[in-house]
Amino acid sequence: MGRICLDASLVLAWLLPPESTPEVGNIWDGLLRKGDELLGPPLLFIEVTSVLREKLAQRQITSQEAELAFSAFQLLPIERAWPQELHTKAWEIAKVLDQRKAYDAHYLALAEIEGCELWTADRRLYNAVGGRMPWLKLVGEP
Repeated sequence: MGRICLDASLVLAWLLPPESTPEVGNIWDGLLRKGDELLGPPLLFIEVTSVLREKLAQRQITSQEAELAFSAFQLLPIERAWPQELHTKAWEIAKVLDQRKAYDAHYLALAEIEGCELWTADRRLYNAVGGRMPWLKLVGEP
């Protein structure tokens, strides 16, 4: 049993049927069955809640779908991890990756601080890192 950091893209890909794939479902089934400790920075919880509200407002999902997704999200065993050095490490990573915004850097920073893998469904993030952080895992990549 290990620790795995998750980003909002992977959580949302599981919660929202239009974005979910059999591969994402298999990954979540494996994570939940295996009993790995799942964690995310405070930003994860803010992002998922915000995206669900935005998709509802844009009528991409129904009110019922939004409520079901939010309820399912609340039940996921994801630990809120907020190490003291999170923001400083995110700042440094954002500089190294030349990111204009440091949102994604918080996920990368948490995984680095905790010494664990970060799983994402965000190809843009994966490509931006460009192999510099081998513990970043993209859904669908070996």
